[in-house]
Amino acid sequence: MSGGAISDNIATSFDGGGVTVWDGGALQMTGGSISGNSAPRYGGGVYVNGNSTLQVSGKAFVTGNLQGEAENNVYLDTGKIVTVSGALEDTARIGVTMKTPGVFTSSNDPIKASDYIERFTSDAREYRLITEGNDLALAAIQYPLYVGGTQVTSLNMNDVLGTADGDDATVTYTPATDTTPAILTLDGANITTGYEVSGSTAAIYTTDDLIVTGSGSASNVGFGIHIEGGKTLTLNGDFDLTATVNGIYLYDACGLVMKGGVVNTTGGTNGVFASKNGSSVTIDGGTLTAKGNGAQNAYGYGLSVSGTLTVNGGTVSATGGTNGAPGHGIYVGQESQIIINGGAVTATGATQAIEGNVKNSITGTGWTDTTGTEGKANIAVSTDGQTLEYKKVLFPGLPAATVTTAPTAKTLDYTGSAQELVTPGEAEGGAMKYAVTAENQEPASDAYTFDNTSLPTATDAGIYYVWYKVKGDDTHSDTEPAGPVTVRLGKMPITITAAGASKTFDGAALTKNSYFTTGLVEGDRITSIKITGSITSAGSAPNTASDAVIKNSAGEDVTDKYEITYRKGTLVVVKKPVLVKADDKTKVYDNDPATDPELTATVTGEVKGCPVSYTLSREAGEAVGSYKITVTAGKNPNYVLSVTGAELTITEGTMPVYGKPDFTLPGAIRTIEANAFEGGAMRIVYVPDTCTAIGAGAFKDCAKLTQIRLPKNCAIGDGAFTGCGKVYVFAPAGGTTESWCRGKDNIVFVGMDN
Repeated sequence: MSGGAISDNIATSFDGGGVTVWDGGALQMTGGSISGNSAPRYGGGVYVNGNSTLQVSGKAFVTGNLQGEAENNVYLDTGKIVTVSGALEDTARIGVTMKTPGVFTSSNDPIKASDYIERFTSDAREYRLITEGNDLALAAIQYPLYVGGTQVTSLNMNDVLGTADGDDATVTYTPATDTTPAILTLDGANITTGYEVSGSTAAIYTTDDLIVTGSGSASNVGFGIHIEGGKTLTLNGDFDLTATVNGIYLYDACGLVMKGGVVNTTGGTNGVFASKNGSSVTIDGGTLTAKGNGAQNAYGYGLSVSGTLTVNGGTVSATGGTNGAPGHGIYVGQESQIIINGGAVTATGATQAIEGNVKNSITGTGWTDTTGTEGKANIAVSTDGQTLEYKKVLFPGLPAATVTTAPTAKTLDYTGSAQELVTPGEAEGGAMKYAVTAENQEPASDAYTFDNTSLPTATDAGIYYVWYKVKGDDTHSDTEPAGPVTVRLGKMPITITAAGASKTFDGAALTKNSYFTTGLVEGDRITSIKITGSITSAGSAPNTASDAVIKNSAGEDVTDKYEITYRKGTLVVVKKPVLVKADDKTKVYDNDPATDPELTATVTGEVKGCPVSYTLSREAGEAVGSYKITVTAGKNPNYVLSVTGAELTITEGTMPVYGKPDFTLPGAIRTIEANAFEGGAMRIVYVPDTCTAIGAGAFKDCAKLTQIRLPKNCAIGDGAFTGCGKVYVFAPAGGTTESWCRGKDNIVFVGMDN
């Protein structure tokens, strides 16, 4: 076959949807395509059986053929091969399915089938193409993962260990995709053998990103889980890992992320060992218990991290071993750090609970012994990092003791003898401790030497500051220092209050140069004092006393014997009531707002030099009648305005005057049609002399119409002004217009010159 296409054929009862090469037959393809065909069993594209042969070269193309819904292009029965008889061009593509996977090509020098591996594909996902000498073969896909010493492949991934991992137990593997890492699922598996690596054996060993889920255990191995090569191990299940070296071993820039579940890991050396080039551990959830015995290599770390250990949630318990030094519960490298954002952390170490820079956003408790009975201290939050010199630490820390009754200052006068400065406090979860300072500065932690049986005392007059805290018992942490309780001994408190005053705004400044006192000892007097305060506009201002000098009856200055408290008085200026009354106005009707009289008002109560702000306006309208005049207050910070309105009255006058029209008809108009302007809003209308007829109802219901100028002789239809008010008709006398107007109830005729 050198060209053309065999396509879209369906074999219903035989193998070979496109071509069947039967016993003794031969198919030689140098070009053309076999595609889009299908068969019920084998060889959707080409079926090769018996003594038949298939030779390919050139542009041979066999893809896109199906057996059912699965890709099945060239099917090779047992022992059948594809002979590469010549060079295959770049466009050649041949899919292969073998009854018995293995070598499937032959070729003769100088042609080597292995040179054309990219021209062939495996129809089955579980097999991959490999070269064997000069030929090609189908082999199972091997994954970079070993479980119990067995490499995971495409053939065993649904039950990696068979019955070797325990009755009814399975280990399954899901390969990685473009978006998710590979997943290893343990279902009750107990792994007791391992892959040889790092001088020992690993129950689970991988060089790829891996998520381990389910539940299971590992023992009798050097490493429970061993990962290397800059990859990430994610745990989200329940696992018991017991190993002679490290329970979990991360080597060379790897990461461990724990999402959930319960993981117990114990190592003969370390529980978790994240080694080399910043290998890190992140705990987001679940419970991790890590213990290092220190039996080998002398480390004995519960959890050792060369990079960053981050705890965001979950629970971490790390215990260092006693069989070797240093035996820290948690250890990080010198340039690394431990970040505790949340969750719970307990660490115990023979030398130190935690060795490394600790950044903690939650408080903790530390002890100087591993049993948590000695040297208890609170661990404060640290965003910059801190070093913890404890053998046991707990995050969050023990619940703090509480002060149920705080000590209070006693009221004391100088007596020459020592006096207790405060009343005893009361606490739950510990004992009250006190310290006293002469300045308002928190004392050192070792200064809290007083307790409820021996309260702090003082003899000399002065001000003392008493601090207190609760020393927690075995199940409570100490409280943070509180206070100070300020105690005055000997000084006499006195209050000097500047007097206040008030008045109604009058434009003049308000001051008050007086004061009153409480607490002044009999015989002493204030000889001088400074009073400052002034206000003119409405509002309030402080009246302040200061710089008092106190002398006794002998004239001696005793000001320093008093603790003076100055209190301010208040100066208040109240807004003055003012009445603004608008004046009534009148004008004769002319339909022209420009002729309105000036609006004025009478103001009562105004202070000279401080004018009242207001505006006057009247209701819109030019018809005969009354219109409201309104007073609107402006900004008057010193006045409270009361306003009274008035009225503008527009009268008819003795003789109506034709006003300024607001509606003028065109000069060429001859006839106004019936109902032409019915319901209009015009007030004064001008109709030119060219008009000779007005239709019935032309101005019906024009309620605002008051004046209209008409020609001398104009035929006016019935009801032309029905529904209007009083309408003045202006026209030359003696014509038909005047005759029509006479006798109409709402029409008043006014004669006018042309």
